[in-house]
This record gives sequence, structure tokens and C-alpha cells, in this order.
Amino acid sequence: VLQRLVYSPFGYRYGITDDLQFNAYLPIGWSGSEFAVLGQTTNQSTGGIGDLTAGFSYLLCDGDGQQPDFIASAAFTAPTGDFNAPLFG
Repeated sequence: VLQRLVYSPFGYRYGITDDLQFNAYLPIGWSGSEFAVLGQTTNQSTGGIGDLTAGFSYLLCDGDGQQPDFIASAAFTAPTGDFNAPLFG
């Protein structure tokens, strides 16, 4: 068994205001597998984009270095792709 995986998680963040931030994450990858048994070889490969995850983060309370900051986050995942490359099988 020979397995190869090329995977890159692309991420993006944008500060809309001083307290509000937009973020997005989109994985892109390729995987290939080669199975050899008694001289018979089977190759299988797949690639593409994964599901988009996006959301917002909002600074509720700024501790000014004296106390902890409190941040609220909300995110969603949209089924934008069908690429699925498990790392272990």
C-alpha cells in the first residue's frame, strides 16, 4: 500500500471593525493510493475542495491587559465540496 496526500487549508480573516472580525477556511487537496497484491496493482486518486467554514468573532469585553478578554464566535459549515481524504485509511 502506498498513500500520498497533498492538503492545504486556506484561511482568511478580515477585521470589519475594531471589535468584529470575519473568518473563512477552505481546505483544498489531492490524495492518491496504490494497492499491490500478487502483481496486481490498483491506483485510485481524488482531489478538489472541501467544505467551506466561515463565521464572525466579536470582542465583548476588552480586559486591557489586566483581565481576560471575552470573545463571542459564531460559525457555519457549507457543503461546497466533496473532497474527503482521511489521513488514516
